Amino acid sequence: MKKFLARIIVAVIMFPLIYIVLFVLHHFNFLALNIIILLFTIAGAFEVQNFYMKAYIPVLKYSAPILSASMAVITYIEITFFKEITSLTYKWLILIFLFIALRSILSVKKKDFSKVLPIISSSSFIIIYPGLLMTYIIRILTLSEDKPGHVFLFFIALVFSNEIMSYLSGKFLGQKTKLKLAISPNKTLVGFIVGFLSPIGVAVGFYYFVPQLFSTNLFSVMLFGSLISLTSIFGDLFESAMKRSANVKDSGTLMMGRGGILDTLDSLLLSAPVFFLVFPLISY
Repeated sequence: MKKFLARIIVAVIMFPLIYIVLFVLHHFNFLALNIIILLFTIAGAFEVQNFYMKAYIPVLKYSAPILSASMAVITYIEITFFKEITSLTYKWLILIFLFIALRSILSVKKKDFSKVLPIISSSSFIIIYPGLLMTYIIRILTLSEDKPGHVFLFFIALVFSNEIMSYLSGKFLGQKTKLKLAISPNKTLVGFIVGFLSPIGVAVGFYYFVPQLFSTNLFSVMLFGSLISLTSIFGDLFESAMKRSANVKDSGTLMMGRGGILDTLDSLLLSAPVFFLVFPLISY
């Protein structure tokens, strides 16, 4: 019950904060939101690094998280100051990989080159997750010139409705319907069904209350909601698999009642690139 109450408190704080950074502190191309995303990226990268360390896999201890966070900074600079240069982030990504390769080779001790491949692999993954995936959350703000805040709010509402409703329905209605998945034994069938349907309901709500966002019919918008619902579910399971591999219960302790940053953002990370790529197909 304490964990449930903690989640309620976090939600009560989080949703007004999201509204403030989107519609009040939107100056300088949503600088406040980008700072929050940067801080989350730093914390998330260190949590992924901790997974590797718990699993006794070598990693560039400080370089990888810092470089992962730099992806958010470069993306903000690209979007704000170099709107016509759409490849700046990816050019930076190539430079990061070159640095990781060189740094990995130079960091190992003599006759210990068996660690080179694990270091390159683990450090590169931290750049992508959460680094590169977080940049797509930033890019969602570029999908609309007139209502970027509403589009971002649509994305957040889709993902978090899946997570919140899945948790609540599973906890209070689905205790006898546990799926007993090895990757996440507490998942329930009721939670899965309600969680999957919730973003579809959110999509319908936005279609009628903010119709300016869409250029297609209701059915297409509902399909889009179901797609984001699936990626949200997969994002949660993906992070659960990493935690089990590292033999940890939570990714961290920063978020009251939720664990770590990744425990809160896991669904967003894999949904963001899908939302960014597919939303233009249903919008003006």
